[in-house]
Amino acid sequence: MTSLKPIHAYNLRGQQPQRLQDFASDLKKALEAVTPTTQGYYRDVSVLALHWQNDEMGVARLESELMNIFARIYNFRTEGYQIPVNNSYMSLSSKLISWSTSRGGEHTLRIVVYSGHAQYAGTTDTQWYLGGQANAAGRLVGSRIDWRRISGVVDTMAGDVLYIFDCCSAASVAMERGPETIAASGWEQAATAHLDFSLTQVLIDTLNGLRGAPETAAGIYARLFRNAYQNQIGACPVHVPKEGSPSITLQTLQPREVQRLQASKAPGPNRVLISVKIHDALSALDLKSWTKWLMTNIPPGVLAVDVKIEAAFQGSGLILVTMPVQLWTMLPSHTAYSFVAHVTSNNTLPWLTQPLAIRPAAPSGSENQPFLRQGSK
Repeated sequence: MTSLKPIHAYNLRGQQPQRLQDFASDLKKALEAVTPTTQGYYRDVSVLALHWQNDEMGVARLESELMNIFARIYNFRTEGYQIPVNNSYMSLSSKLISWSTSRGGEHTLRIVVYSGHAQYAGTTDTQWYLGGQANAAGRLVGSRIDWRRISGVVDTMAGDVLYIFDCCSAASVAMERGPETIAASGWEQAATAHLDFSLTQVLIDTLNGLRGAPETAAGIYARLFRNAYQNQIGACPVHVPKEGSPSITLQTLQPREVQRLQASKAPGPNRVLISVKIHDALSALDLKSWTKWLMTNIPPGVLAVDVKIEAAFQGSGLILVTMPVQLWTMLPSHTAYSFVAHVTSNNTLPWLTQPLAIRPAAPSGSENQPFLRQGSK
């Protein structure tokens, strides 16, 4: 079957529909998850940057620049660690244990940044290797470490964790119920080879632009996505939220007093179009109630949130909705919700109320009658 006629098109019971108010409730949860907040204020934030001793890509310069931003603008504790070629597993394991033990705890955030090579891995693979060198085919050469074996000490320590991985198949670092992740590439996908267009470089530019203003990881991802989309970068970054948790807020670490919530500028026009299968019959009143709900429940000044019903269809109970990228990443999964496309505008044909003609109407004269000029006989 082609994508035009997928198998599920013939399965009328494949999707479990949602009530419109349940979709509104899920949307509200997603809004709350991406809204920068100071209620979960961290008493300490630490960043550990990892790269290999035999690194061949020259990532140290960008890594140092990123750490400087975290230290200078955000007042985070920063530390770099060079993974040795010899005794790699024991050395990195010991480092992660000591760092997590000293920096973890309640009301703390630990950020792990990795720059280097990685082996391709899918969503079900039990092993995922990191390394400092790779051959022309992308296969790791020399020393390597299975991150799945070593990451438990980071994931299980008390406190929040954010992974920022700039490598091939970077989304493989995200595990079910694992930490929130911003990855340079998807599963089994190559990352951008040019450092000037790497996730680290784009992240540096993004954080410089924010200047420490409160922003969620989901919101930062939306800005990274916009840059990748506008520059047609081959590898698109990926955001994986932590199940059941709001997106982590990054902001300048201040003394104990609570910071005032600062509204961020909108990350750009990039949005996602999704379809929603609604259980109940749709009416104009339902859509008016939806609009009223949006006006009263979206927090003011939060990323110029633009959520809109673009189209509604009777019979199938289907609606098409556009929303910001960061809102889409935090929307709870449900069989009633389906991704349609990345878009940069709302519906551009709202005026089109008549179906498009497939072909011109047939002539009124007899079939095959020659055209007669006016006045001719």
